Amino acid sequence: MFDLYSMRAIRVIFAARYKAGERGSDVIDVGDLVVGLVLEDQGKMGDVLFQPSPGDVVIDELDAHPPFIQPEAAARLLLTVDNILTHSTHASTRGDLPVAAGLQALFKVAEEIREELGHERIEPLHLMAGVIREESGLFPNELQAVGITQDLVMAKLREEPKRNRRAIASDNSPSRR
Repeated sequence: MFDLYSMRAIRVIFAARYKAGERGSDVIDVGDLVVGLVLEDQGKMGDVLFQPSPGDVVIDELDAHPPFIQPEAAARLLLTVDNILTHSTHASTRGDLPVAAGLQALFKVAEEIREELGHERIEPLHLMAGVIREESGLFPNELQAVGITQDLVMAKLREEPKRNRRAIASDNSPSRR
């Protein structure tokens, strides 16, 4: 299912799964994905992937990249999403959890955006654009409240380096001869 996802996007989904279990949910929801997106964007995946002991040397940055979300906006967004999501008894952070229908639909939207832009892989920003396009949910409004709009995300996706764009080989290309 995740063949077209970059390692960064897969880490976002892993973080969403981990956070869903941590809050005691029996499904991974769109809000969990938003938390994963913010953590990945802010270079905080180490907070999810492992809990260091005192004195451990931690390399906090996986696939270092400039953040898309301003740190203050990220902190506000995490607090808001945490207040929206329901919490119950801490569940296991290991094993499979089903994906909520809304999140499954969001994955399809991210795939459509990837196709529309001619990108090879789904990146975290494709997922964020999918969250914003989810018109019936709470989370597009929360993203917009911190200044993250569809136009802004799509503009950034259109700037993606050529490495993420699919090469379109013609029949006359040297590799086809």
